[in-house]
Amino acid sequence: MNDLVSIIIPTYNRALYIDRAIESILNQSYKNIEIIIVDDNGLGSENQKNTEKSLEKYAENPKIKLIINSENIGGAESRNNGFKHSTGKFISFLDDDDTYDKNKIMEQIKLIENDQTIDVCYCGMSYLDISGKKVGKRNHYLEGSTDLINRHIYRPITGTPTLLMKRNVFNSIDGFDSLKRYQDANIIFKLLANGFIFKCVEEELVNVYLHQEDRITNPKTRIKFEYEYIKNCFMYLDKLSYKSSKLLLDKYHMLKILSKKQKGSKKILTIVITLRLRLLNWMNFLGLANYIKITLYSNDN
Repeated sequence: MNDLVSIIIPTYNRALYIDRAIESILNQSYKNIEIIIVDDNGLGSENQKNTEKSLEKYAENPKIKLIINSENIGGAESRNNGFKHSTGKFISFLDDDDTYDKNKIMEQIKLIENDQTIDVCYCGMSYLDISGKKVGKRNHYLEGSTDLINRHIYRPITGTPTLLMKRNVFNSIDGFDSLKRYQDANIIFKLLANGFIFKCVEEELVNVYLHQEDRITNPKTRIKFEYEYIKNCFMYLDKLSYKSSKLLLDKYHMLKILSKKQKGSKKILTIVITLRLRLLNWMNFLGLANYIKITLYSNDN
């Protein structure tokens, strides 16, 4: 298989890092690729000019297309815009401050080549600090079981940069919804809700760099944006099983309560009263425990 793969990079305020992301794609062992860079800094802005200067050395590279948004429209719409300018049979994404392992695309294409029923392929991720030292990983190697969407509702199974999917698959779900945050979770939820088959390469083939600067998709107020993402999922409620619908509604109620201006202890009590026996479901129970640990007791309001 030597089909063209389009890799879309939305960029915002990343002039210092964008070439690192690009080089990791140009160095792929799979060579039939095109790179669609979508500059979301806003035409004429200082960030846009800095990004344009960083990209000057790629101006003659036929594999690279630069699209400049006239104004800042966010990561979701920038990826959709990049897709419109792409031509590949397969679509992948990369954040502007992260990198691919050199075999990322090759390993995913090989997996799809061996099983034509696969619609979406993902892989593991390594987390690196600003010096490049590995500090963590995300390698939930879950196959396309009926439980996969339930696990994703509980906690997103992977991130956008790990995905490689067939062009017609992305096109059929109309791309990313217009959310400010939780865009990774949104696109994966839509793919799962529509019944597309997921398989994974059981290797960490994406490097995610952790630093203090804001990323396009870094939520500043986690509960608020996750609540908006879950509400958005209601548009696809008719595509879910009864069990998945209940998990989604339970998470919605949990986040709605957590978003209120109350003391943490009162929020917890309200959740327990609202969900009652449904907290015996391990996903609901662990979900609540996670919110208590990360959100309530670390930032009680």
